[in-house]
Amino acid sequence: MSLSLIAKSIGESATLKLNEVAAILRAKGDPVIHLGGGEPKGKAPLDAILAVTSLVNSGEVRYTPPDGIPALKQAIIRYTEDFYGWRPAPENVMASGGAKQAIMSALHAIHASGKIARNLTMNNLFLHQDKNGNLKLLNNYLNLHHTDIVLLIAWISYTLAHAKVSTTNFLFLVLQGDQGSGKSTLSRIVQALIDPCIVGVQTFPTAIKDLAIACQNAHLLCYDNLRTIKPTIADMLSIASTGGALASRQLFTNDVQHVLWLHGAIVLNGIYSFIDQPDLAQRCLPIHLLSIDESKRQSESELMRQFQADLPVIFRGLLDLVANIQAQLPKAEVVHPERMIDYVQWLAAMEIVDGVPAGVYQAEYSHALKQSMLDSLLENPLAAAVIAFIEDHPETQWSGTPAELFQDLSYLVGGRSRFSTEWPQNPIALSKRLVALQAGLRRQGIDVKLTRGKERRITITRLEAY
Repeated sequence: MSLSLIAKSIGESATLKLNEVAAILRAKGDPVIHLGGGEPKGKAPLDAILAVTSLVNSGEVRYTPPDGIPALKQAIIRYTEDFYGWRPAPENVMASGGAKQAIMSALHAIHASGKIARNLTMNNLFLHQDKNGNLKLLNNYLNLHHTDIVLLIAWISYTLAHAKVSTTNFLFLVLQGDQGSGKSTLSRIVQALIDPCIVGVQTFPTAIKDLAIACQNAHLLCYDNLRTIKPTIADMLSIASTGGALASRQLFTNDVQHVLWLHGAIVLNGIYSFIDQPDLAQRCLPIHLLSIDESKRQSESELMRQFQADLPVIFRGLLDLVANIQAQLPKAEVVHPERMIDYVQWLAAMEIVDGVPAGVYQAEYSHALKQSMLDSLLENPLAAAVIAFIEDHPETQWSGTPAELFQDLSYLVGGRSRFSTEWPQNPIALSKRLVALQAGLRRQGIDVKLTRGKERRITITRLEAY
């Protein structure tokens, strides 16, 4: 019989190993002060001995309830109230044979799948021994504008603080910059802070199923050097932001489904502008890396060595920030709501923590998001044509039939774009594609309405200069 990968990954108990070492040293006569696993040694209280003896003699010895007998639970409640000033409810108290059993039972209760296993691709986390962290040390490894640093730190803390549960909406981090600006290095730094992983920064998968499998095996995925994203993949990424499922027939069965959960935080980086779908752009945080002066360039290995030395202190500072933001969330004021409202609320709480006026960080995020969505729209031939059309129109509003708009836009873009596969080939296709662009165009101050009466009509209104 062969063992599973999970069974093979289980190492020796560090506590039991320490007990063994201490026992060997004591046998040699060495003076040992053992601070490992506690092994009680002493006489039991007389009251306890008499109570146990009485129970055994009564013949009423039975299996106890899994969470402890009621009298013991009440004693635990009284002890907790007397010494800690808090009275837990009986259903929240469990008497166990040790801390490991209690912790494992709690994890089984709150974990979505009911399975507690350490993924084989995970690296070790770490905790700093001192009481104080220093998140400002992270700035030494970021070649970003100050505004982008604030938004990035907010994103890192938000992603670290939110578990992969159905109510969590993940904002994707998009890193863009010139060649040699450190996009891959920054991806590794972000991953080391949130979800250390043996796999590291990967190439983007070609199959949706592979993306779902990767999501199930990590909290954070980092993908390197993207050039384009197909519309179907962009749709799947949008689903992964808020959570969804990919179901297929289980192998060697006729009627059993195999479900892969598509949900997780993702970092995407590349030189080119590869987010060209407005729906996906609304779920992304664009961060632009600055060019690195050749005289200040250093090897990645040396940079990462320095970062690893500072990592425990930075991580402790990051945990402090998360705790402070969590404390301020109930008082956070959202003044610039966006689609990913949970991240906006996180920014609002971070404004309180940093002592800046309400709305400052939120406004920067809204501006970055608006610019990113404009870039994605300009990558779309139809959206770019609509923007140019209403911008050059002498009035703030145009209204006409789909056929009239199709004719005007086709004339505007010229023959080269008209024969592109991305350009609608008839008025009906034009109307369908405009529906998908409505939200993105409205974000740029352009309102597109499609109405039906005796005839179909399209109205384009310029609400404000974009």
